[in-house]
Amino acid sequence: MDVLQETDLKDYLFRIRDLEMLCYEQEQYINYLNNLVRRLQRPALYRKTTYGKEGTFSRPFSIGMTTTALLCAIGGAICCPLFNQDQISWFFDVIAGAIIGALTLGLIGLVIGIAVGIICGLIGVLIERKHKRAINIENQKIDIQNSQILANAERQIDLVSIEISKAISLHNETKKVLDEYYDKNIIYKKYHDLVPITMFCEYFVSGRCNTLTGHEGAYNIYENEVRQNIIIAKLDNIISQLESIKQNQYMIADMIQESNKEIHLLSKGVEQQINVLQNIEENTSINNYYGKINAINTSYLSWLAHRHYQM
Repeated sequence: MDVLQETDLKDYLFRIRDLEMLCYEQEQYINYLNNLVRRLQRPALYRKTTYGKEGTFSRPFSIGMTTTALLCAIGGAICCPLFNQDQISWFFDVIAGAIIGALTLGLIGLVIGIAVGIICGLIGVLIERKHKRAINIENQKIDIQNSQILANAERQIDLVSIEISKAISLHNETKKVLDEYYDKNIIYKKYHDLVPITMFCEYFVSGRCNTLTGHEGAYNIYENEVRQNIIIAKLDNIISQLESIKQNQYMIADMIQESNKEIHLLSKGVEQQINVLQNIEENTSINNYYGKINAINTSYLSWLAHRHYQM
């Protein structure tokens, strides 16, 4: 196993921490882009209006005919006893007159109602045709709008897919640099992860240790704190408890919060670009982010190449 002097070891740990954090951040960005593609594949479309199934002639015809006959029947039932008061001698004559009037005018109303119903039915047909023409025009507009939405979504998916390929490529470059650091075999493989590496850096910078191994080394401190539940070892649990873990794991909590802010800025840049159907890489913040990662990858590789290791 290669070893480094104390100062170089501290720098080495912090550089691995930075690379681990960059890999985590880039993975979150790629996840966001993949989720964005899935959302764009299901764009919200305008809903077209459908025609009613009910007949357009029969219903107004029935209403017109029935209403006319009923009104005539009621009118006959009321008027017949009134106009024949001299022939009414007792109560049943009133009832009989009402029935006769209702039947007589009801039949006349039925004949008139047929004519009224036909007129109402024809008017209903004309109104329905006008309504259908309006619906057809509106649905044609909706078809055009939906076609534009789908075309835009397809173009947006293409733009995001290009960005995903670029993000994956850069993530692979960062992962390659990280692997070269780990390949120096300075850190035991069990601790090749963001959480333990960040805790080692916190131990070193706080003066709690200056070596990885031994009773007072970073490995032993880390294992004791995990076993005693002083710190959380699983990244997912850390992410869900950022505020509550700051006292014992301040460094990683702070870095994740800063990373979340970075992802938020990148996501705003992506959506700003695709909303106007422009290449994502033309966004200044995203371009600067890629430039920063490339610079870190290059400089960290250079630093590693110029270290002197002892066996």
